[in-house]
Formats: sequence, structure tokens, C-alpha cells
Amino acid sequence: MPWQCKLAAMKQPSLPAAVLIGSIVAAMAQDTPGGKRPTAGELEEAHKEGASAALADAKKGRFVMDLIHAPNAPWLGHWLDLVPKRGFILPPPLCGVGVSEYDLVRSDAYDAGMLREIKRKFGDDIFDRLNAEAKARYEAKQAPKPSMPNVRSAKPKKRGA
Repeated sequence: MPWQCKLAAMKQPSLPAAVLIGSIVAAMAQDTPGGKRPTAGELEEAHKEGASAALADAKKGRFVMDLIHAPNAPWLGHWLDLVPKRGFILPPPLCGVGVSEYDLVRSDAYDAGMLREIKRKFGDDIFDRLNAEAKARYEAKQAPKPSMPNVRSAKPKKRGA
């Protein structure tokens, strides 16, 4: 699974990974429009904005599932096909040059709020159920095909005999 350009994608980074991620975030923060880092007040505003946007979307029945919940398994393709069929929306990943610290904070707050709403509406085990269904679809496609009898070597049955 490709790296998703978000800090939330890593549950417990190792020390070298944490240093690398910290330098990436610092570099992205320097690339903010206008060239200045957001203040603590602006980051708090971004957090509130993300959380309220998630709540508003959930009230509209628009459930956006971030890719950080996708399984890192061979059945990822089946999971990506299944999620929209179950009524969830998969947003494009937030990454690249020009993503500000404000955007990252807003996105993380949105994801956290949406995760709470998804679990509240569909149950705490929604991701386990989606993963199990995607795995079952994958395994059904990977199952060995039954062998066909060799039609040419089979003796034809005589009619009326």
C-alpha cells in the first residue's frame, strides 16, 4: 500500500521514522502559502473547522472513510471496491508539496470526528466487517478452479442400448 502522506497512517513510528516524518512536516509547513507557519490559534481554528465539518457531513449521511483504515493486505483492491458499495466515500489522499500544517490539522480533526460518527452509526466493528468481507471476496477469487473432464477421452454413451 503506498504511503499516504499523513501522520495518522503510522500508528507508532520508530525513532528514525518519527525523525523522518518530523522533517517532512517541517518542510511542508515551510511551503505554506505566504511562507509563514500558522499560529497556535490558527491551528486550533483548523481543528475546530475539521471536527465541525465531519459532524455536518455525518448529519447529511455523507460518511467519508479515510484510507488509513484500509487493510495492508492482498485484498486491498476488493476493499476499495467494497467501501463505496456500502455507502462510504473515499477521499483523495492529502499529500504533496504545498500541503500546509493547517491543512494537516484540519484533515486529522475531520478524520477523527468522522471515525467517531462512522463507529456510532455502523458499530465499533465496521472496519473488521469490511475487512472480513473483502478478504472473503479475495479468497473466493483465488480458490482453485475445478478441473474439467477431458471431453475427448470420455466414451460417448450409446442411445437406446
